[in-house]
Amino acid sequence: ERISGHFAEIFKKEFEKIYSGSKCLIYSEVNTTSDTPYVSQDRGSVIGDAFEVSNPFHPDLTPIFDVVSTIFGNPWGISETGELRDDGGRDGEKQVIFLLYKSKSSHEGTYGYFYWVDEEEKGFVDPGSGYISNGAEIVYLNQVFADDDIAIMSTMAHEYQHLCDYNQRFVLDGNFTDQIFDESFDADVPTLFNEGQSVLSEDLNGFSLKMNGN
Repeated sequence: ERISGHFAEIFKKEFEKIYSGSKCLIYSEVNTTSDTPYVSQDRGSVIGDAFEVSNPFHPDLTPIFDVVSTIFGNPWGISETGELRDDGGRDGEKQVIFLLYKSKSSHEGTYGYFYWVDEEEKGFVDPGSGYISNGAEIVYLNQVFADDDIAIMSTMAHEYQHLCDYNQRFVLDGNFTDQIFDESFDADVPTLFNEGQSVLSEDLNGFSLKMNGN
């Protein structure tokens, strides 16, 4: 199964599904030269299982989804225990989508990201960046790190926390808060704490900064 989606502002790319689970769907960008996904289904299964079945780096093998959702709250559309809620969120599906993309050479060091615009209706254009919403609960992962367990799985833990946090603070399970900030509000403060939560998420999932190979 293949999908097309907007990526990096206005660019459109094609992705093929390489993992289908009860809590996540993983797609890999398609290599236009070979017409095959950059990341194999076998590798997709390893990554997907760590997210929703068993994380080999966690002391109790607890999957990433369970650790993050229990501690930081659920994303829109799926409960902390993995059940459908709120009509499946923006895209109507309970599974979180992970898109493994091929980065530009200038962004190869970026492990992944979550972008809030995707929680808006599909086709919504962010006036600040020009980014077009894909209308779904999406986390982006750089496929250049797909074969590195520590890099790709810790990034899942990090960026999935951002998705959950955005629901807890702004989406509110589809009720969307209308926050108005005073001119003196320093947006860097909540950003700092949010990034701290994501690093803590890595640590709680077994990816300590002190671990070998990290």
